[in-house]
Amino acid sequence: MNRRTCVFTSGILFKDGKILLLKRRDDEKIHPGKWDCLGGHFKEFESGEECMLREAKEEIGVEIKIIKSGKVFEIHEKDRRCIVLPYLLTADSKKIKLTEHIEFKWVSPNELKNFNCVPDLVEASKLFGLIK
Repeated sequence: MNRRTCVFTSGILFKDGKILLLKRRDDEKIHPGKWDCLGGHFKEFESGEECMLREAKEEIGVEIKIIKSGKVFEIHEKDRRCIVLPYLLTADSKKIKLTEHIEFKWVSPNELKNFNCVPDLVEASKLFGLIK
């Protein structure tokens, strides 16, 4: 099988003990209707940090701060291999202005198991010790 490889950032926005979840549109090609975190694909010559800051601003209209980066990990799906650069983030504001997603929620790490989340959100939350 010919699998494609994609590389993207995955940012867990953690503020006041809560994680920001963003709901993907139902017409998305990949993971439609699932709960996601901030992040996305790189522009040419962009660093992981630059990508993360840009994607957050584009997706929620909020300036974020990178608390720390985590160890790069892979996710294998049926038709693609994903290389994920994870970041733990914070922000001064919880005022979210959605541009790409249809809904958002602030949830405690323990509540994540109650949501149908994309795999990188779950893995990054484990990596940063927010969930087991």
